[in-house]
Amino acid sequence: MKAEWLKFPKNQDAKKFGHFAKISIKKLMNEDWVAMAVLSFFMGLYFWTMVFTICIPLLMFFKPQIGMWFLLFPCWAYYDRKTPRTGGRKSKWLCNLKVFNSLRDYFPINLIKTADLPEGRNYILAHYPHSMIPFNILPNFLNNCYKGAYNFPGIEMQYVTSDMIFIIPIVRDFILALGGCSCFESSFIHLLKSKPSKGIIVVPGGASEIQYTKPGSIYTIIRRKGFVRLALATGTPIVPVFTFGEINTWTKLFIISIGEPVRSIVRRIFKCPVDVPIPLGRVLLPKKIPVNTVVGAPILVPKAENPSKELIDEYYNMFYRALQDLFEKYKYDHDIAGGKAKLIMV
Repeated sequence: MKAEWLKFPKNQDAKKFGHFAKISIKKLMNEDWVAMAVLSFFMGLYFWTMVFTICIPLLMFFKPQIGMWFLLFPCWAYYDRKTPRTGGRKSKWLCNLKVFNSLRDYFPINLIKTADLPEGRNYILAHYPHSMIPFNILPNFLNNCYKGAYNFPGIEMQYVTSDMIFIIPIVRDFILALGGCSCFESSFIHLLKSKPSKGIIVVPGGASEIQYTKPGSIYTIIRRKGFVRLALATGTPIVPVFTFGEINTWTKLFIISIGEPVRSIVRRIFKCPVDVPIPLGRVLLPKKIPVNTVVGAPILVPKAENPSKELIDEYYNMFYRALQDLFEKYKYDHDIAGGKAKLIMV
């Protein structure tokens, strides 16, 4: 969209700049550059996370006298370490910012709801796949200015992510303000046993699934059953969620690997994958491709405090069949590859 309001009408006197004051906030917020600014902010956070994660072990290993200063950054994270594991610190002000609407309109991002989530109980929304950066979660579930509060009335949405994120300065507080919490088991159970009418969004594939993320018509997901075990332990229904198109918002994905012994140091400190994925779309911003998130019907599970492996397998297979049915039913209308799209589990 061209920013026509930046152009003066012909033959307008140079002293008359008053029309700049008449720029409506609504029109300004709809300009494409606002979306570019929001995306640039998110990508800046992403690369800051990568740099911080790699720089500390490298400096600690090669220049310990300098690397020690970097340990000052996690001091606040250590002081505030309990917050990500005890419900987080969600900011209604941040979640209500209308600027996030530009993120929805950029791709655009759409949500297709196939069933209601009745109030009075909690839900686990198992989201697949784990794209480079799952942008859809913010406008679809967390941003109250769009459909987050209207598609699922009465359900407060939060999401769990890697515990490593809550060590990174700036990033941790932003994620907490958006409703993020640690994916540690104790944190997960705390959310599920808190007040009812919560929707807990989890991306089971985690960062490890990113290595399988490639543009095209094949969606590859990782088999992980931990969320099913926790659902059974608390009797929480599981909601299958699948997002079409997000893997194609990046043209290429470079994986930068670092060698040993730095690799082992990073894994020991941060307990996360070491390889650094560098995405390329429109330079370092994602391409404009429709992103469609389909939310399935909740799968009711029994409560079993110590579920057996057989019970976990039974309900995981039930969940996967529901996810696969969701994929096969909606891929024709909501994926750019249409009927050629395929879902593979590894």
